[in-house]
Order: sequence, then C-alpha cells, then structure tokens
Amino acid sequence: MVFPQKLILLVPVALALAACTQGDMTTSEAPLSAENAAQLAERFEDKVAGTPIRCVNVSRLGNPVPYGDRVLVYSGMAGTEYRNNLLSQCRGLDDDAIFVTKLHGAQLCRGDQIQTVDRFSGISGMPCRLGEFIPYRPAKKKN
Repeated sequence: MVFPQKLILLVPVALALAACTQGDMTTSEAPLSAENAAQLAERFEDKVAGTPIRCVNVSRLGNPVPYGDRVLVYSGMAGTEYRNNLLSQCRGLDDDAIFVTKLHGAQLCRGDQIQTVDRFSGISGMPCRLGEFIPYRPAKKKN
C-alpha cells in the first residue's frame, strides 16, 4: 500500500501552500464594522489623507492601535498618523495584544510581518503582513 503513504506526505505540503497563498491577498480597503469605521472617522476627523507609502521609519512610530482585524493605526511625529490596511485578516488584534514586529532594517514596510502575543497566556498568534501606510496629517487651519 504505497498510495496512503504518499497521501500522508502530500497533506502537509498542501496545507503549507494554502497558508502561503493567504498572506499574499491584497486589499485596498479593509472591511470594518460600523463601530470601527466610526472610531476611525473620529480619529482622522481633523486630518488629511496623503498618498500611500511603502515604508515608514520605525523611530517615528508609536505602538499600533488595532481597529478590527484588518486595520492598524500608528502614531507618528508632528501629529501625523499612519493607517495600515493589513494584506489579510489578522486574528487576535485587540487592545490587550502585544505586537511583535520582524524588522529588516530601520523601516517598517509593506509585506513585513507582525505577530501578536496574548498578554496573559503568552501564546503567539499567526503572523500577518502589513500593507501600505496611508499618512494622515493635520489639516492646515484657515486664517
């Protein structure tokens, strides 16, 4: 019975390939709940969205704040904030999560991995990939 042995060997390979394809999905706008959409609208109320950028210098970023399981907002310098629509759904994003980022230099870029760690159990979540960073800068005040 050679066939079942080959099947047993192919199942892990198929699962690994399926997991890889999930991380490559791209989304221009992450779907949000009505509550998260309202919170983001309020957060960016007095700000103007800029052109999405691929990378941001890590030294200019604060800790990310999650909105649902597809959006992170990083505080930047001079009132600028960066919205990041993750490339795919990232379970485990919440205010109690500890974020672990795998850096490749001094910048955080589209495609870089983040991972959450549960603050209480220490269990790591699945790795997630960052999308482009949309800068939101304070609106210029009219005189």
